[in-house]
Amino acid sequence: MQPIGRVELDCRKVHIVSKAQGVANPSRSAAAAVLKAVRTRHVYANLQLPHVLTRMKDPRQASFTTDLVYGALRWQGFLDALLEQVSHRAVSAIDPDVLDLARLGAYQILFMSVPSYAAVSSSVSLARATKGTRSSAGFLNAVLRKIATRDRQTWEVILTSQIPHSQPLHRLAIRYSHPIWIVRQLASSWMYARGVTDVRNSITPVSRILAADNEPAEVTLTVRPGLMTVQQLSDQVTRIFPHAHISRGRWSPYAVRVKSVTPEKLPAIQQGKAGVEDEGSQIAALVTGMAPLTCTETRWLDLCAGPGGKTALLGSLARSRKIKLWANEVNATRAKLVAENVRALRHAGFDPIEKITVEDGRGYADRHHMRGQFSRVLVDVPCSGLGALRRRPEARWMKSEQELGSLSRIQHDLLVSALDCVAPGGVVAYVTCSPALAETRHVVDAVLSHYPHVIRVNAVGVAEKLLGSKARSFGLSAQGDIQMFADQTQTDMMFVSLLRKY
Repeated sequence: MQPIGRVELDCRKVHIVSKAQGVANPSRSAAAAVLKAVRTRHVYANLQLPHVLTRMKDPRQASFTTDLVYGALRWQGFLDALLEQVSHRAVSAIDPDVLDLARLGAYQILFMSVPSYAAVSSSVSLARATKGTRSSAGFLNAVLRKIATRDRQTWEVILTSQIPHSQPLHRLAIRYSHPIWIVRQLASSWMYARGVTDVRNSITPVSRILAADNEPAEVTLTVRPGLMTVQQLSDQVTRIFPHAHISRGRWSPYAVRVKSVTPEKLPAIQQGKAGVEDEGSQIAALVTGMAPLTCTETRWLDLCAGPGGKTALLGSLARSRKIKLWANEVNATRAKLVAENVRALRHAGFDPIEKITVEDGRGYADRHHMRGQFSRVLVDVPCSGLGALRRRPEARWMKSEQELGSLSRIQHDLLVSALDCVAPGGVVAYVTCSPALAETRHVVDAVLSHYPHVIRVNAVGVAEKLLGSKARSFGLSAQGDIQMFADQTQTDMMFVSLLRKY
């Protein structure tokens, strides 16, 4: 690392760097704009980024901007702790627009291959060029220069050493940049899944989960069986994206993991013969379709279907068995996505999609006079999404622990509704994209305590029929529920509990 003092003296070098950075400045200003939109309008970065990236002709600029945005959001907690350390003030006392620039600059210094002097110079230049932050250019310059005197690992040691060893989860929260309440939720989930009672024995595995949570999620495609094969999809990816990296799924037999691919440009995606779907979600749908029944196979129901990825995979399985599927989604926009996802199934001989409804899933059976009329019901309930923070790193800073309580009540009612819909001998798959016990085990346990005619089915055992012994890595609890952890599965952290009514 170049000494800070030499940057100040070597004016010619700084001038040249500033001119060179003029090419990259649009990337940094675009990143700052996205951070501000996330902060002030509470939009997700993956929805805001495409608007700024379409104006960039150089793919390197787009890549730099994407890395900068997601990195600064992912490591916001760590960066804020560091900024408080070097500025001797709370981040709440720093102007929000300046704080965005400080986070972006610090991320470049500590996490990217950007030279420190370039990160400092470009950040200060951006502050001076932006209305509202010009007067803070000096503060930004001083703070970033101080950060540049040490590397990330050294700052990590400094920050965590200030937290007592008696608070190991707090140390993990800083080190891996997660709110402490999320770290506690992950620790509780892992401890329950493994039958561990001493939190000290969870530190290493939880640190691995948090580290995996900070890795960008792979793009995973899924074929709709009966419409296309994995080999056909792989061949199409290779033909259209010659430099793509392709690998078979780790878990789902219908999955293809890809890099350097724009999925929406694939004809298979455009035609609905394949989709973009995390393998965790694929397994949830497959387990729903494979669970053994003790009743006659009738129609199936996806009670909370939006946006329709699981519906399409479930519909493919239903189509192969000549079974009709109903899909319901409370949100009209997401219901349209469901219809879009299943459109190819409706033009391939037997149409498995009998009905798509747009309504609250609670009380569904009585409104449609369908109590006990479905042999399989998938209820992928609305949840906190703590299992998919790899995809939306900003969500960890937007959510609060209080949300879990209100969500659990909705989840409870939807599971009850699903049980009303299922026939005796049929199965309900209760699914969440969250490892939080309040949204998983506690919901299922509460419902079972009031429904003595409902029992758990070993979901891991069902998964083993599909995957073999490797399904045992799904963080199973004593009850046999599936709980995926990102470090072991490289998927979203899906929870699946199978229930049978008798």
